[in-house]
Amino acid sequence: MGFDSSLSMCLTIYLHLHVELEGLLVEFKLLHAHMWFAEELSLHFVYRFKVAQAVPMNDMISFEDLSKKINVDQLTVIRLLRNAMTFHMFHEPKKGFVAHTQDSRLLVEDETLYDFVGCALEDLRPGANNQLEAIEKWPGSQEPNHTGYNIAFNTELPLYRYLSQYPERIRRVSALMAQVMKSGFRDAKRIAELYPWESLGQGTIIDMGGGSGHNSVALARAHSKLKFIVQDLPSVTAQGEANLPAELQGQVSFMAHDFFKDNPVKDATAFFMMNTLHTWSDKYVVQIFKQLVPSLKPGARILVCDRVVPEQGTVSDVEYKEIRSVDIYMMHSVNGRERSAEDIFGLFKETDARFKHFKSYNNSSSLYTICEAVWEP
Repeated sequence: MGFDSSLSMCLTIYLHLHVELEGLLVEFKLLHAHMWFAEELSLHFVYRFKVAQAVPMNDMISFEDLSKKINVDQLTVIRLLRNAMTFHMFHEPKKGFVAHTQDSRLLVEDETLYDFVGCALEDLRPGANNQLEAIEKWPGSQEPNHTGYNIAFNTELPLYRYLSQYPERIRRVSALMAQVMKSGFRDAKRIAELYPWESLGQGTIIDMGGGSGHNSVALARAHSKLKFIVQDLPSVTAQGEANLPAELQGQVSFMAHDFFKDNPVKDATAFFMMNTLHTWSDKYVVQIFKQLVPSLKPGARILVCDRVVPEQGTVSDVEYKEIRSVDIYMMHSVNGRERSAEDIFGLFKETDARFKHFKSYNNSSSLYTICEAVWEP
């Protein structure tokens, strides 16, 4: 088992992506549900007490010595680690001793993976535990600060504004995003093959909420005739500008912009949004689209790139379960949602009848879909 299996294991624990064999009885699934919490608790213990860092990388350590090293009583260490061993986190090479597996070693060798686990269990999981209280307190709300996360951390601030106050949490969220972007399914290079970018000629693409520009950089390298302007928060665009490869100077540029305000670029060929709209409820997506209208020229294209919700049965059960689980995460953290292509096109229609010619683009090499609307005043 390598990196992919370890990352998959962590996602499984947080998102509950348990792959049941086809034909298992419903009763068994329900009885098995209590084990999810045992897995989470064991992994959380490994993270909180830095157990992986306390186990020798190329040797074994007794439960007795390990308990002294991390200052936790021996019986608790034995019980939690033997449960962790059931999902390949450490192993017991001889009775009473602990050693690393390939998966547990990664928590030492890859700091971002370690922080990823911490983010999932300490920063994100509490929101899920309190989401039902949020539903009762704010029924039907689409506000980003009416979530289980707000109840869990007793704050009126939306998730990312709250996290920004704590450097350790910001580091963990950054690590989570770094791990997500390592997945081949989320490789920016594949987005360059997902849409007929050459049909845009020598146009200018506005990468809205484009972060440090990783998508625009990949697209610029694949399509040299296009120009890209990456828009995001000032601190983010400054970082992207500082790290822009020299050969792309002039083809990719950066602009600080709040997409809830009129866009200052009036002659763009297309406006591209990847992994942006799913962090917002429908109410706010319509606002984002409305702020674009004054900047659109006839024929301008809006390209929404997201993991769209497929019809059940059109993809594997594992993939369908994952995207449904992510949808719940968006609910309890920011009041956003995952959408089908029809949902996205419906929001365009709700915004303005002049959005037309809806079309979606996808292929087997990517889990993403690009939903296109054309502005025809």
